[in-house]
Amino acid sequence: MKITRVTLLGPLFAALLVTALSMPAAANLSITVQPLVSELSVAPGGSGHVKVLIKNSGTAAERIIARPVDWRTLSDGSTTLERPGAEGDSSITRFLSLSAYQFDLQPEETRELALTLEMPGTFSTKPASYWGGYLVSAAPVVNPSSAIGVAATVFVYQNINKPRKHMQMKSMHVASAANGTAKLVAHLQNDGQGYCRSQSRLLIQQSGRIVREDKVTFPVLFPGASRTLTQNIDKLPPGDYQFELTFDYGGSSILDGVTRAQIK
Repeated sequence: MKITRVTLLGPLFAALLVTALSMPAAANLSITVQPLVSELSVAPGGSGHVKVLIKNSGTAAERIIARPVDWRTLSDGSTTLERPGAEGDSSITRFLSLSAYQFDLQPEETRELALTLEMPGTFSTKPASYWGGYLVSAAPVVNPSSAIGVAATVFVYQNINKPRKHMQMKSMHVASAANGTAKLVAHLQNDGQGYCRSQSRLLIQQSGRIVREDKVTFPVLFPGASRTLTQNIDKLPPGDYQFELTFDYGGSSILDGVTRAQIK
């Protein structure tokens, strides 16, 4: 998941994130983290485990440090990192642990970590989604432990008792510009109890015939959250078109919106 925005809460956390995500990385520093996203369904009183592989993909020895974070996606689809616990009752970061939080890796060396989610027995059994994770950073081993060179994130989703997934489309329109270009804007809301990760597409039709199918990038939408989706459209000959935007988020139905517009 690409991080395009950072929320800085607290001086130390702010300094760490600015260093990790805003400064250019040294040419010989690189890390690979797999998986970047894990999805779990651990009942209260139970535990879940995921293997996380961290590889030094650079050309110099690196010190790896994992720090817990909270996170969420914003209305424009970007991702924000926050201090642990900032997401309140939706956060599971305090229940996550790693088998190691700091170690050194030589070039091309890989280390396997155990990521564990331990859910308290007193945790609510009400169907709902939760999330948390880690910021994994790498810096030259000669640097102090507070230094960060490059970073990646490990995001974790957790579901309790199959929460209901449901999205609704509040509005959708296409505004035409010159030279066969247009912009589609749709406003969506997650009115269910579970997060929605969608496979999305835009079908463009003219006179009942599909003339194009465009991929649509739509990051996860959290329960109660809203999203403004903007999709640029170009290289369409002038004429009248029908635009159909669909979202398959694994719920009981597929969300579908249709509008018409004239391309100049």
